[in-house]
Amino acid sequence: MLYSLFTHDGLSCYVRTKVLKCAADTTVIGLITNVVESEYRDQVNKLISWCNDNNLELNVNKTKEIVVDFRRKKSSPPSPLVIDGRTVEIVQHFKVIGSTISGNLKRELNVVNIVKKAQQRLYFLRRLRSFGLTTQVMLNFYIDVMESVLIFSITVWFGSITQKEMLRLNRVVKTASRMIGRDLPSLEILYLQSPLGRATIISQDSSHPAHDLFEPLPSSRRFRSIKTRIKRFSTSFFPLAVQALSKQKCFLSHPQQTHIPLSDEFLVFIFYHNLLFYFLFYISS
Repeated sequence: MLYSLFTHDGLSCYVRTKVLKCAADTTVIGLITNVVESEYRDQVNKLISWCNDNNLELNVNKTKEIVVDFRRKKSSPPSPLVIDGRTVEIVQHFKVIGSTISGNLKRELNVVNIVKKAQQRLYFLRRLRSFGLTTQVMLNFYIDVMESVLIFSITVWFGSITQKEMLRLNRVVKTASRMIGRDLPSLEILYLQSPLGRATIISQDSSHPAHDLFEPLPSSRRFRSIKTRIKRFSTSFFPLAVQALSKQKCFLSHPQQTHIPLSDEFLVFIFYHNLLFYFLFYISS
C-alpha cells in the first residue's frame, strides 16, 4: 500500500501507452501503429527519469520486453530497449501477477503452470482423505486452496484456450471431485459466473475507464452488445460481461409471477359467496 501511494504520480503521458502498477511490479504497455514507436519509447524514458528523480532504481536484469505482433506482413523486429546503457532482453513469454503471457497470446504455457500448481495441491487433498476428515472440510480445502488457483484471472485466459487445454483443467476438477465425493462445478460454469460481479461494478462506476463499454439501450433493459470480428475478442472479458449483465437485467425486468396458494377455507368462502350471488339474482329476476 505504501509503495502504491509513493508511486502514484508515475502515470502515462500518452493515450496509446499505459503504465500499470501492482505491488513492486510496473508494466508499460504501448500500442504501436505504422511502425511508429516514438510514444512508447518516450514513455519508457520518462518512466526511467521519474524513477531517478524519486530515488528508485530499475533492475534491468529483471526487466523484460515482449512484442505481440499480428501483422500479416511483418517487417524487421523492433530494436530492443536500452536502460542505462544495458539492453533489455526480448522474451517470448513472461509471468505477470501470477499469469503467464506469451507473445502469440496462446494460453498453453499458462494452462500448464496452472495444472502443475493444482496437481501439487491434490497431494494434500489425498492426505486429508486418508485422515478421515468430513466431506465439508475437504470441500472447504478445495475451494480455498485448489479452486482459487484454477480460477485465478480466469476471465483473462479461459475464453481463448483450446478444447484440449480445457480437458486438462477439468480433469483436475474431476479428480478432486472423486476424492471429495461430491460433484464440483466445472471451469466453464465458474467462467460464465465470474464476469457478472465485475461487470456490475464497472457499469455502476462512471470513473472506470471501461464504463463507456456498458452502454444501455433506449429501453434500459439491456446493454448494447460489443461488435466483434474475431473469436479471440468475442470470448474475452468485456463482450461476455456485457452479455451476462444484459441477461441479468432482462431477467430482473421480467420477474416470474408468483402464485399465492389459497387455503381450503378461502375456497369454500368463494364458493358459497358465488352461490349466494346467483341465488339472489334468480329471485330478483
